[in-house]
Amino acid sequence: MKQQPFNSQESRNILSLSKKVRLRREYFGGLAFNTGNGDIVELDKEAFTLLSLLEKGNMYKKELNDILVENKLMRPNNDDFKHVLSSLEQAGLICQRNHTDSNIFHEPSEKLSEINSLMKNPPRQWLSVPETVHWAVTYRCRQDCPECYTRRFTQDRDELTVNNTFKVIDKLAGWGIFQLAIGGGEPFEKEGLPEIVTYAAQSGLVVHVTTGLKNLEFNDISQYSGKIKNLQIGFSSGELYGGAFTDLKGSLENTISALKDTGISPGVNITLSKQVIRHLEEILVNVLSSGCNRIIFIRYKPPDSRNLWKQEKPDREQLLYLHNTLISIRKKYPELYLRTDCALSFLQRYVPDNLARYAGYKGCVAADRILAISPSGDMYPCSQLVSPEMKAGNIITDDLQDVWDNSGIMKKYRYFRNGRNTMDSWCGICTRKDTCGGCRVFAHNPPRGGDPGCPDPLPPPLKQLGKYGRCLDTREYLEKTGTITAREYMVRYGVEERKAIKELNAITGSDNRSPKIGYTLPRDDIISDIQDSIGYTSGGVPLASYEEIGEWLEEEADDYPQWILNHKRNT
Repeated sequence: MKQQPFNSQESRNILSLSKKVRLRREYFGGLAFNTGNGDIVELDKEAFTLLSLLEKGNMYKKELNDILVENKLMRPNNDDFKHVLSSLEQAGLICQRNHTDSNIFHEPSEKLSEINSLMKNPPRQWLSVPETVHWAVTYRCRQDCPECYTRRFTQDRDELTVNNTFKVIDKLAGWGIFQLAIGGGEPFEKEGLPEIVTYAAQSGLVVHVTTGLKNLEFNDISQYSGKIKNLQIGFSSGELYGGAFTDLKGSLENTISALKDTGISPGVNITLSKQVIRHLEEILVNVLSSGCNRIIFIRYKPPDSRNLWKQEKPDREQLLYLHNTLISIRKKYPELYLRTDCALSFLQRYVPDNLARYAGYKGCVAADRILAISPSGDMYPCSQLVSPEMKAGNIITDDLQDVWDNSGIMKKYRYFRNGRNTMDSWCGICTRKDTCGGCRVFAHNPPRGGDPGCPDPLPPPLKQLGKYGRCLDTREYLEKTGTITAREYMVRYGVEERKAIKELNAITGSDNRSPKIGYTLPRDDIISDIQDSIGYTSGGVPLASYEEIGEWLEEEADDYPQWILNHKRNT
């Protein structure tokens, strides 16, 4: 690069990459991470090439357009180029300057080399590296929140030494992740946390921390100034409203004020239990009055206690209207900055697909955009999916890239949308499968494959349903109406007679041939079948009574994930 003489006409068209942007090439083009606001933008090959050239140095607008056109990365249409520049500028990725003191990138050979490199097909068709790593540095905590899900993680109580945490950070920073989300347990219980956070920030990682502490003083957090980007404060459900919040408000206000004084952005995590949803507006007013407007809604995850799960799991009616409630809240309190965790992606199911993609809605991103690390360094697809059978490796002892690329458990969750259990479920046929897909924590109970928490999936029109969709819809139809003929099936789904008869026989376990015969679901006595499978005494008495099995079936209907139950039984 070399300095060019100042030209008043040309200088009005100088483009530069924002200093807050980090780029990473991927199979679809690449990612641009805005370290200022935390946004991660997906770019196609054309836009990523444009930014990659600007990463080498400032360029004149016309010259950049000419290069892209010459290499067939953009049509010779100035309006297209203007539209791309406008979108990138709105996203805070580029700046258009009137003049610059920096060098102008003019080396043709370097530009050609950069373009040729970017045009080569990358070695993998998934993200080369996760965007964010969720790291529970400890599971220790002095608080006793009943809904805390980490109580389930009894198998993993070992912790890395501080020196080993530095090795973890070296691996993650060298790998190319953008963000490190530190949590627990209570991360402030971890010995050496200031050194860990400082080292991570100095290594180029954007660090976020989640805590349950509401009484942090300036002296406690001033050492983290310039090192922690955001600090999210989590609450137990009962602390958010009524007299309990009144007791906490003073210390919370002091904590939020101290965070702002140190330049750390404060936020509050609100777990949407049944009681919290009932008091939601009161809770939001409480948080706003404490000086915080950044709120993340967290889906109520299965706690260690199944009885508590039954009491506090939001019911279908609450979830059905939560979407409209949030729209109303946003209008009433425009100062709120609201986000939801990926387990609540179904709340955005009414957003048109093109807008959802533009906004970056991804739904479940386990083993795709995120990786979770436990206190001992074990790696999992998600911070919620923690059990021995879901362990993919250990970051200290295993090759990080090899685990990410080749671990069977990583592949299972990365491609869950293509799995039979998902395809044969409401999540699998929902028109928002790609921008939601359901939370895998809840969608494990076979043969469902779908997320039982979504109150209203959005399947395509009946005549556009595929085989799996017709099967699901027919079962639901028969549960309501009792019977359907092949001819009715043909009219309902727009299929020919032979296919209608074949599919109805498969759905109902029948062996009919006539299109006039009515099909019904089998009326088997499930409890009797279970009794038969368990067995009887020599005197013919069932080993499990009718009432006992009925209670078991009732428990299965509460949607407490089966994989968690299996883990609890084995520990």
